[in-house]
Amino acid sequence: MHTFKYTSGMWRIEAQLENVGDSKRLAIISALAGNEEDGIETKHTVVFDHVPGCDEIEEAKAHTQRILMKGH
Repeated sequence: MHTFKYTSGMWRIEAQLENVGDSKRLAIISALAGNEEDGIETKHTVVFDHVPGCDEIEEAKAHTQRILMKGH
C-alpha cells in the first residue's frame, strides 16, 4: 500500500493506494477541511480501473476531486 498526502483547495487529503489485481486500484481517501475540532471530515473508498501508462497517483487524485466536488 502506498500512502500520499496533498492539499487541494480547502481540503487536506491523505490517500492510501493499493493494487488489487489486474488493472484495479483501491484508494482509501480521508479529507479534512478546516480545523480538526470545527472542520469537515469525509472518508471514501474507491475502486477504479488503472489506465496502463498513466500515473496511478494522479488517477487517484482525479477520482478524489470528483468525489469531493460532487459531495461537498
